[in-house]
Amino acid sequence: MSLVVCQNVTKKFKVRGGCKVVLNRVNLSLDKGETALITGRNGAGKSVFLSLVSGLDRPSGGEICWRNRRYSDLSNHQLSRLRACEIGMIFQNHNLIPSWTALENVEAGMIHMSCSHRKRRDAAMEWLSEAGLQDKMDELPHQLSMGEQQRVAVVRTLIRKPQLVLADEPTGDLDEETAQVIVQMLTRAVRENQSSFLIATHGNFPTSFNAKYIMQLRDGMLVPE
Repeated sequence: MSLVVCQNVTKKFKVRGGCKVVLNRVNLSLDKGETALITGRNGAGKSVFLSLVSGLDRPSGGEICWRNRRYSDLSNHQLSRLRACEIGMIFQNHNLIPSWTALENVEAGMIHMSCSHRKRRDAAMEWLSEAGLQDKMDELPHQLSMGEQQRVAVVRTLIRKPQLVLADEPTGDLDEETAQVIVQMLTRAVRENQSSFLIATHGNFPTSFNAKYIMQLRDGMLVPE
């Protein structure tokens, strides 16, 4: 059984004088442990597609299924629970809580996990150390560089071991060394947790991340690259 399936997914937006088709009958299927890389220029609709797969937005047409359960049959609350427990998201703008430290932001990613505060803190400290942030745990987001903020955001998502990770430009505008650290973290999640990944990028995503599928979003359609 596939983990997530997109069938003829279409997304339209109303614009002055008509509507704009951003996604046009997009099809994609991912099994457990599989990875897909979606490339495309800015404005091609990559972020829109990720928002649909996450359940944050609804398609104009077509269907998205999670383990054979159709999103159209799920309430907003059920989709929210799906994101909290099984689908992780790495946002392009990090979405860190500005008044919380790096450690507290990572701990927040585990709020729905049934474990003690001590275990949450120990796990967060271990992951941050592996990301090279052992000296940054008590710093606020504005005290961190963009690359450090992105590593915190990646750790916050991966630490709860989601079945599917949706990553929007996870290495965008980062130096090569930081990008490789993030790729190593993603690769570890695939290897140890059998997590699936759907990664959107407009740039050159590091080739050290061995994606099974590489596709381009062009003119609203997904085509093999």
